[in-house]
Amino acid sequence: RTVLHWACRNGVHQNVALLLREDPASTELPTADGTTPLMLALYAASVESCDLLREAGARIQKHRNAWGCRDAHWAAMGADAGVALAWLRRYVSKRAWREAIIEPQAQGHTVFHKAAQRGRREAISRLLMEFEDDADALRAALSEDDAGRTPSEIAAAAGHDATAALLARAEAAVVVARREGAERRALRRRKAAIACVLVGLAALRRFRR
Repeated sequence: RTVLHWACRNGVHQNVALLLREDPASTELPTADGTTPLMLALYAASVESCDLLREAGARIQKHRNAWGCRDAHWAAMGADAGVALAWLRRYVSKRAWREAIIEPQAQGHTVFHKAAQRGRREAISRLLMEFEDDADALRAALSEDDAGRTPSEIAAAAGHDATAALLARAEAAVVVARREGAERRALRRRKAAIACVLVGLAALRRFRR
C-alpha cells in the first residue's frame, strides 16, 4: 500500500487531497491485491475522501481486487456501511446499483453477506426496504455463498444475533415469495392448457357440423 492507500483507509481526507494534488495519476492505483484507494475510502466511510477521489477521476464499481470484491463489497463491510453505501448509490445508475447489490465476489459473497459479517443491521434493513419490490434481486442477494451459507448464517456465526434474525426473516420471505410465484406460474400454465383444449374442442365441433 502507498501513503494514499493508508490515508484513504484511515479517512484522513486532508492528506488524500494533498496526495492527489501531488500525484493525480495515483487516483486508481491498486495495491498488490488489486484494492483501490476508493475501496479503502469506502471501507473507512470517509465521504470526503470518496468525493476527492471521484473528482480526481476515480471510476465507481469498475475495479475488482484479487477476491473479486468491488466498491460495494468494501462499503458494506466498512466502518459505517449505511453512509458508504448511500454515497455509492448517488453515483451509479439504477441498473448498476442493482447489479452491485446482487453481484457475488470470489467466495460467493454479495453485499448482504459482507454486511452480515460485520453486523451492519441498519444498512441491511435499508437495503431490504429498498429492494422489497424486487424479489429476483433479493433472492440473488440473499442466496447461499460458495460454502453454502446464507447471510443470516454468517451473521449468526459472527455473533450478530439481531442482524441474523432480521436476515432470517427476509430469507424466509424470499422462499415463500418464490414458492408462491412458482404456484402462480403453474396455475397460469394449467389455465392456458385448458383454454387450448377448449378451443380445440370447439373447432372440432364446428368441423363435424
